[in-house]
Amino acid sequence: QTEKKQAAEDAAQPQFQELTSFLANWNDKSDQEKRQIVNYRDFYKGLTQSLKTQVDDQLWAATGQTFSQLVSEQEEAMRSEQVAHQEQVDAQKAELQAQIDALNQELQTYIQYGTSLSEELNAATVAGQDTSEIEAQITANNAYVQELSSQISSLEYQRDSLQ
Repeated sequence: QTEKKQAAEDAAQPQFQELTSFLANWNDKSDQEKRQIVNYRDFYKGLTQSLKTQVDDQLWAATGQTFSQLVSEQEEAMRSEQVAHQEQVDAQKAELQAQIDALNQELQTYIQYGTSLSEELNAATVAGQDTSEIEAQITANNAYVQELSSQISSLEYQRDSLQ
């Protein structure tokens, strides 16, 4: 009599009720819903051995696995997803870095071109020549250098914000 009464009290535990409710229709749950089982680990640990056995029997009948096996399976799936996500992020970062490197090379070319234009301007000024065309080239080159710098900053921001 006391054992039956204790079993009924145990089965009425809110954590047991919530856990068994969550586990019901396990096979119909989406992968995302199944991942939530890891959040119920402490509920399971807090159950009496009798209730753990009930949970495991219920799951074994539905899945051929125990609660602990299902938790392990979902943890492994989550780890695999994290690895795949990290590989995808790393590939995106590498692609952005390649674009940044190419733009940096182009930027250096135009910075050097700007230096040679400045030297031309100085020589033309000293020689008393018309410098308007060189000044226009310097203005255009400076604008392009600024544009490249802006593109590089934007790509670096995108690269650095990837997680």
